[in-house]
Amino acid sequence: MNERITSTRPFGLGSVTEARMSPALINALMLVIALLVALVAGMAIGLGNYALDALAFAAIIGFVLLLLPLELLMSAHFVTATIIAGCVVYFLRIQQGHWLPFGSALLVGAKVLLTYLTSRRQPSASSGMPFFVIALIAYLGGMAIAVFVNRVPLLQGIVGLKNLLPSWAVFIAIGFGFVPWSFVKRLWMWLIAIPIICFPVVMYQHFIVAARRIDAVTRFDAVVGTFGGNPEGGGHSSTLMLYMVGAMLTAVALRRSNKISSLYQVAVIVAAFLAIVLSENKSAFVLLPAAFLLFDLDTHLRNPVRFVLVALVMAVALGTMYKAYNALYYDAEKIGSREGTERLEYFFDPNNVKPGGEVGRGASLSIWWGDRLYTPLQRLFGYGPGASRAESTVAIGNVAKRYIPWTINSTAIAQLLWDQGLFGCLSYLSILFGAVVFGIRRYRWQGDEEDRQLLRAATAISLVLIPFSLHNSHLINAGQDQYLMSLTLGTLLAVGRQLKKDVVPTHAKNPSRSQRRIVHQSPR
Repeated sequence: MNERITSTRPFGLGSVTEARMSPALINALMLVIALLVALVAGMAIGLGNYALDALAFAAIIGFVLLLLPLELLMSAHFVTATIIAGCVVYFLRIQQGHWLPFGSALLVGAKVLLTYLTSRRQPSASSGMPFFVIALIAYLGGMAIAVFVNRVPLLQGIVGLKNLLPSWAVFIAIGFGFVPWSFVKRLWMWLIAIPIICFPVVMYQHFIVAARRIDAVTRFDAVVGTFGGNPEGGGHSSTLMLYMVGAMLTAVALRRSNKISSLYQVAVIVAAFLAIVLSENKSAFVLLPAAFLLFDLDTHLRNPVRFVLVALVMAVALGTMYKAYNALYYDAEKIGSREGTERLEYFFDPNNVKPGGEVGRGASLSIWWGDRLYTPLQRLFGYGPGASRAESTVAIGNVAKRYIPWTINSTAIAQLLWDQGLFGCLSYLSILFGAVVFGIRRYRWQGDEEDRQLLRAATAISLVLIPFSLHNSHLINAGQDQYLMSLTLGTLLAVGRQLKKDVVPTHAKNPSRSQRRIVHQSPR
């Protein structure tokens, strides 16, 4: 089998012809870029501004890194997004570390573009585009309209687009077949190692860092694993939970296809489960059962007995988690007369705006709904990328300035409504909902067993991403969350398009052994 999925991918690279750009033209283009980088770097160093010096240095390093293979750049991007960036922010207190995943994603995107331009393959005939890809195109198109309609200020646009565009490079590289499929499977194998890596960090953050904090209500927000945050404040604890749930699902998928041992599967699940408990992620009570029920949705519908057994096991696990939460957090805190479950009521409160400017989830939507300075076009397409960005060292959004000190973009939904309007928000949600439907419809299709199981894991992770859009703004502003989303959607596109419909006759009531045998046909 051809290791690159591009040879058969409807949206990938097809027949071999001439390269899109001649090597001489590409070399000349690279030389011009190198000269421009050198010129800008020299000007920045001459000005003596440390921030400009850092950017110039990053530009030089980035240009050199483009000479590396795409697989190596994507490997570095994985490590940067899941480990390096968060540790730089949390332990070294360098807040600019959050830029690292976007920078490495930008390198991946540039390398993908160079690969496309220098490739001798042409796109093969398309057999139809999945709905969630169409929704992504609509989302990007709406973003472009918002930029031109609002004449977005240059710095605001750069900062806003920096968070919105680069991370899709991973989706393009995987979904459109720019990297070998064996490499993509390696990325998923690395993903299940994240709970093992994070667990000792979580232990340290829970029993040492959080224990030193005086505020009993929010002190465990400091438990973020390797995903970044402020030890004295909050951080990416929700990102930690997202990766833990994704790793648990992937471990089950890889074990079913005999790619990992049962012992390794148990170690991953236990480490991930304990990391969720120690970080006090309350949304796990909903997301964990939803993800695992969707993972085997077709089996549960055909076998109610198995569904009941799985539900009982899940109930025991959630009951254990609830008891642990009460013992570790709620009973110990004695916050008035409220129980732990009552602390969830603030989630949808439309008036939950704290004196310091922190805006609750429901309140973020209420503020957008109450805005009276919009035009019909701005309601439909928003005020432009970066308009609601309330925290920035470069450019605070023009809409965010009207609401200082409120953080009006506290959730991804709110930020999408402000920046890209109803059209952009609905397009973005359609990407996630469309991906879930795309995966479910291919659950019973035939193909390589590992591919089928990864399809299930990616579908379930896509479902988990949907409520995260109302939990915080990390899906829009955090490179770590965006990386997992792009990896998931790219894998769905790469695998889902290649699985085949029923190859065993459905009318055979008692098929013979030869009829029952399914020839697993790798899409690669």
